[in-house]
Amino acid sequence: MLPSHHLGAALLVVGPPDSGKSVLSHALFRALLPEYPDVFLQRAQWDGEGNWTLELPESATAADREAFKLFYKGGLTAGFFPYQAQAILQLRRRKPLVIVDVGGRVQPEKVPILEACSHYLVLSSKLREVKQWHEFCGDRGNLSPLAVIHSRMALT
Repeated sequence: MLPSHHLGAALLVVGPPDSGKSVLSHALFRALLPEYPDVFLQRAQWDGEGNWTLELPESATAADREAFKLFYKGGLTAGFFPYQAQAILQLRRRKPLVIVDVGGRVQPEKVPILEACSHYLVLSSKLREVKQWHEFCGDRGNLSPLAVIHSRMALT
């Protein structure tokens, strides 16, 4: 637990849909966990794609993964992002790093999430959309940029 006057960092992982944000967030979390067991991955979205879909056995089919996503998928409510923002702030009081996966659209409803985070990383498969994320997170949210990573979907 961190001293009461100190907040840990919160890294917001953003970018357009289908750029690999959930996969990168999960991979970063798993890579850091052995050396930094206090790291936390917060899924601040309702698309149903949580760690459970990424940790299914290799034998799981695309249909299996989609079934898990649909089972856990929720919907946007007026209180969703404010609730997530409060959860992130509480986590920052206890954890040195919170990785936040927020989904792939710039939306004014996400401003409470911006206010709860400290840094952002843009992962984008669409180069032309990087600027809007800098404007949203950097200019509007006053978050510090950590990196821009250009991604490409590959068949495995």
